[in-house]
Amino acid sequence: IRGNGFYIDLEPSRVTEIKKIKEFDNASSLSFPNNLEYGNYISDISQPELPWEKKESLLEIIEIITNEINSVRDGISETFSPEPNLNSKNNSELKEYLKVLKEKRREFQELRDYENSQGVDVITEIITDLDDIYEKNNRPLELEKLITLGLNSLNDSIKIKPNYPVGDDNVPTFTAPAGVADIECYYRNYNSICEVTLLKNRAQWYNEGQPVMRHLRKFENENEDKPAYCLFVAPSIHEDTAETFWVANSVGYKAKKQKIVPITMNQFTSILKTLIEIKRAEKEFTHEQIMGLYDSIVSLMGEVRDSEEWIEKIPETITVWEDQILT
Repeated sequence: IRGNGFYIDLEPSRVTEIKKIKEFDNASSLSFPNNLEYGNYISDISQPELPWEKKESLLEIIEIITNEINSVRDGISETFSPEPNLNSKNNSELKEYLKVLKEKRREFQELRDYENSQGVDVITEIITDLDDIYEKNNRPLELEKLITLGLNSLNDSIKIKPNYPVGDDNVPTFTAPAGVADIECYYRNYNSICEVTLLKNRAQWYNEGQPVMRHLRKFENENEDKPAYCLFVAPSIHEDTAETFWVANSVGYKAKKQKIVPITMNQFTSILKTLIEIKRAEKEFTHEQIMGLYDSIVSLMGEVRDSEEWIEKIPETITVWEDQILT
């Protein structure tokens, strides 16, 4: 939706569905003799029969999405082989294949986004947008998107997987749902989640404290083969949030210590600025180097007295780490 809500852009890949809707329904209201008939109608999940669910239309949609995949994967080394003999499949099988195609399209779109995020110009734009985040219309969603792009830019990840829902063009439509991490990050030697928020007051602790630890434990249990971290990014770290993460790291969450790395948005952009310097110097920047930063911040637990001193030491730790990797 754009133009102050007066214009709606229709997704080009949905042209078949759009045309069929226009042929199928003129948007006039239906009449029912009584409330019972009306209730029966709206509770019948088989109605209406969607006009694009006929075989001819399904095959047309499959062709459109297949062409989109081939267009997106142009210049990407990943291969894609469309399934043959589609005419022999029934409608249910075609619908299932459509789900596979849409997931494959998103995979290629994310690969394209990863490739596009490696340039210095793009990283500079991410930094600028993060600095201007409070001028954005949908700030929470923009923050998740920008941090995802930044994580893609950083290094040689296997996969950066945001959990926000996206449209057909892979543009996020809403923030990540409750019960899962905002972003999942997979690397060769470790994995991590990333949680982001624009909250700065005590609501930050209320909304993020327990959920972050719970999401990390779930992620740890699902990926037991590698160490797991949580990168927590916020405008500032509230003292109650810091204390909660301090306890999770030093004492444990449900009897097991965690590795939560709280940093500010300015500190995240500082890391991206360091990345730009490394790229301009034509040096390699790997996920092990980020892991080294995470470990340095977590290991501060043994050097400081409390959560307040821990948060105060993090900027210095980041600066020392930046100096080391730039030399």
